[in-house]
Amino acid sequence: MLATSPTRPEPGCPACGGVHLLKMVQPSTVYGSPEDLIDRGVTDAVAVTGRWADDVLRLVTGLDNGGAIQRVLQAAIGDELLDDFAGALSDELEQGIMLGALDSSFEAENDDTIDPPEFEAPASVEQAAQRDPIVLLRKGTEPGFSTHPLDAALDIFRAKKPLTSAVFEALSGKAKLKAFTVARMQRLGMIRTVQRELARQVRRGADLREFRKFAEARLISAGWTPANASHVETIFRTNVVQAYNAGRVEHAMRPSVLRLRPFWQVVTVNDGPPRQRPAHRALHLRVLRATDAAWGRAYPPFGFMCRCRVRTVAATYEGPVELELPGVPDDGFSSGVPQLLAA
Repeated sequence: MLATSPTRPEPGCPACGGVHLLKMVQPSTVYGSPEDLIDRGVTDAVAVTGRWADDVLRLVTGLDNGGAIQRVLQAAIGDELLDDFAGALSDELEQGIMLGALDSSFEAENDDTIDPPEFEAPASVEQAAQRDPIVLLRKGTEPGFSTHPLDAALDIFRAKKPLTSAVFEALSGKAKLKAFTVARMQRLGMIRTVQRELARQVRRGADLREFRKFAEARLISAGWTPANASHVETIFRTNVVQAYNAGRVEHAMRPSVLRLRPFWQVVTVNDGPPRQRPAHRALHLRVLRATDAAWGRAYPPFGFMCRCRVRTVAATYEGPVELELPGVPDDGFSSGVPQLLAA
């Protein structure tokens, strides 16, 4: 599911509850946070989209009629830059899958019943230990996993084996396919951004010899450039979080895990408005059977910038079991287990 949300939401925006994008961060666990992957990916990808913008602006410089500008736009942004963007996203999606599977595995192995993660959790395990000393004693944890480069992360992941090799390879293939699909959509989106500005200037009867400055302003306001990377961040935030949750659900669906932990529970950051949407908060700690069809219709993320997660619950659970997840996904957002790595 490709991100199409507003890049810098205004108050009341349904896509993020009216909260600035950068405040909707994912909480940390003993292995780290998707935020590390998002930040790293955005840094790499915004350099690529900045070069895309430079290419577009170079091509339109000096042209004085709409037809000529339209023709060069069709040839804009080379395949090499497309590959660079897809490569950056593919790496972070792959590591996001691993991080999600490791988190789910840790929770299942430790029957983790600690309180839900707090908003803006400590940046390091040492800081976390000041509040919860047992963090440093938990066997098998790898606090810096999300900050490791991909090759090192793969070594750690394969040693811990939260997923079978076949399952992980299949997920990695889906992640790469999705990354290239997203990259192609972003190239098309950038071209359309400039085309819309061209149409606006033509309607105004503007001197198209100055079109470059209008196109540059439009690319910046749309969040494509290093001066404003908001659109690129939205893309990475949505897709990395979906990959993270794909890793969680694939671990949770392992037959050995399902047998011992046949219930799934929604866990929200639970920090309330304005950061948290009411419909999401209403699902906090709701339990359904892992086999319930509701998960096919809605599974975190339930919307753009959603920070909800699902954890497994042991077969000994005796509390209420629900049948539905009312109010999610958000309008206009495609959710559910089948959509997590859909291209």
